[in-house]
Amino acid sequence: MKHSNSLQLLFWLGLPIVMGCGSGLVDVKARATLDGQPIEGATITLVRTESSDGQGRSASGSTDANGIASFTTYAPGDGVPPGKYKVCVIKTSTRAATVTGPPPEIPQTLESEEDFKRYVQAMSEYTSPMREGVPHVQTSLPRIYAIPTTTPLSCLISSKNREIMLELKGGFPRGNVN
Repeated sequence: MKHSNSLQLLFWLGLPIVMGCGSGLVDVKARATLDGQPIEGATITLVRTESSDGQGRSASGSTDANGIASFTTYAPGDGVPPGKYKVCVIKTSTRAATVTGPPPEIPQTLESEEDFKRYVQAMSEYTSPMREGVPHVQTSLPRIYAIPTTTPLSCLISSKNREIMLELKGGFPRGNVN
């Protein structure tokens, strides 16, 4: 009887190993560069675009001095579920401010495209969430990479694809992300 209990215990302890007790997450590393230079202190977010389990879970990680990030889905450093992702990269500073005063005057004429741009910028600042003192996110990287609907970056995570190279290009607008 004692021998039978020992076998049962071994069976139940060993079953998860045989069945693949892993979480199903893939240990992925990403390297992010901007115009060939490593990006330190950026947050990389993998936004699930296709999910076989229907959960659509995102993962994120922060880059080190070499632009390398490990990812967290449920617990720190646990990895990423396999699937297709849009990749967002943002390097932020958060600031809160309150804009005061009346709105900018609407000019009678806008002599040039530059006048129009100045007016649009002034209205944008006036109507920004910062008017109410709401923290406003600003990125030092091109804004195109900050939002899933605009980022051109994507990746496929699988047990065979454990490294992501993210080569961001300058030349896009930087600044506020709304």
